[in-house]
Amino acid sequence: MIKSFLRPDKEERNGFKDKERLAKIHDLPCVVCFTKGLEQKTKTIAHHKIGNGLGLKASDKLTAALCEYHHNKSINAIHNIPLWLWEEKFWTQDELIEMTNKMLDNKN
Repeated sequence: MIKSFLRPDKEERNGFKDKERLAKIHDLPCVVCFTKGLEQKTKTIAHHKIGNGLGLKASDKLTAALCEYHHNKSINAIHNIPLWLWEEKFWTQDELIEMTNKMLDNKN
């Protein structure tokens, strides 16, 4: 079968589930707190990449480890300010996912 360069892999398409990955993310530190040397004060949750299009749920492969503070419990959380501003202040979602993947690889 020929791989299409226009269509993402099945694991990156709408709604792909990976409960094992999500469970492992809960055991990681928040990517932002860890890399910025901040004390993490809230639990880690999985942030799904946003901006894939209306009505499309991101794949569980497109998740990053964020604490509740950086996810949705503060005025500067990724869900509470414009995405471009958050990414300017911290990192892009793709960079967060890449850092999370490296942390998961190092944990194994």
